Amino acid sequence: MIESFLINYLKSQGFDAALERQKGIDIILDKTGGQLNDHQFLHTFAIQTYGSSKAKAADLSYKVMQAMLDMPDKTTRVVDVLLNAGPYDFTDTSTKEYRYQAVYEIYEY
Repeated sequence: MIESFLINYLKSQGFDAALERQKGIDIILDKTGGQLNDHQFLHTFAIQTYGSSKAKAADLSYKVMQAMLDMPDKTTRVVDVLLNAGPYDFTDTSTKEYRYQAVYEIYEY
């Protein structure tokens, strides 16, 4: 499952991530789409980062972005990662939590 792989990859890079908001977890992965074409999977993920300030949420988002873009060089499962959108301010107005989001296209065999 790509979700578990991504969580473990981010943990190997020094980040704690999960599929849903939990106490102490500031990186949330949300799969927004995917497809299979010629034995190659394309996964689309929105990755949200939280912080006690907008600056901290943004800083974490940029650090995660670098780790995501480096993934093809550090793993054999993922062959390419493209930044589709972001990082951008995505503050949660219902919970009043500072949050940034970036959307990635992840290609794997």
